[in-house]
Amino acid sequence: MAINILSKQFYRHRGVNDLSEIKRVEDDHVASMTNFDLVPVAEGRVNFKIRGGTVKDTMSTNLTGGTQIQGVFFAEFTGGDETIFVYNNTYYRLAATPTDISGVLSAPDTMHDFAMFQDRVIIAAASTSLREVASAGTVAAVSGTPTPPQAKYIHVWHNILFAVTATSRTLHWTEINDRTDWPTTNQQDFDHGEITGISSLEIHSISSSRIRS
Repeated sequence: MAINILSKQFYRHRGVNDLSEIKRVEDDHVASMTNFDLVPVAEGRVNFKIRGGTVKDTMSTNLTGGTQIQGVFFAEFTGGDETIFVYNNTYYRLAATPTDISGVLSAPDTMHDFAMFQDRVIIAAASTSLREVASAGTVAAVSGTPTPPQAKYIHVWHNILFAVTATSRTLHWTEINDRTDWPTTNQQDFDHGEITGISSLEIHSISSSRIRS
C-alpha cells in the first residue's frame, strides 16, 4: 500500500489543495493510490484515509501561514512508517499535531520530490542540494564527494539514486547503494529539451523530455 508516488503527482498539480493547471498524471498514480484517499480538508492540512474507512494519518488542526502543501511522502522505514510533508518553508512529520523536523534547515518555497534510499527519505527541491531525513530524525543535507547535485526530480532504481538537475538538462546517478558517492562520470546531458520527469520499468530507467524547436 505504498503511496510514495504521491509526491510526484503533487508536483504536477502544484499542491495538495490546488488541483488547477494539471500538467500530467502518470499511470502508476492510480495503482499507487488504490487503497488510500487523500482528504485535503483545508489549506495547511494533510489527511490520509484507507478507503475502508480507517483513518491512516490525520491532523486534528490546520497549520497556518501558507497557501499549499509543497509535497507529501509516505516513508516505510525499517523502524516503522512515517509521513513527511512540506508546508510554509518547514519540514514536518505528520501526526495529529505535526512535528517540525526542519532542524537548522528551512524548506525552499517550491514543490518537492522524494525518494526512499538507504532507509532514508531523500528530498529534492531544485534550488538546494539534496537533503535527507532518517526515521524519527531531522532534515539534514546529504553529504558527498563531489557535492550531490541540486535536483528537481529524483528516483531510485536497482539501488542507484538518480537525480535530474534543477536546470532539467542533466541526469546524475550515484554508485550502487551509496547516496554520498556521485562520480563526475556518472552523468548524461540531454540536448533535446527539458527533462520533465523520471521513472523506471523492470529493467530500464526512463527519463522523459519535452522537445523544443
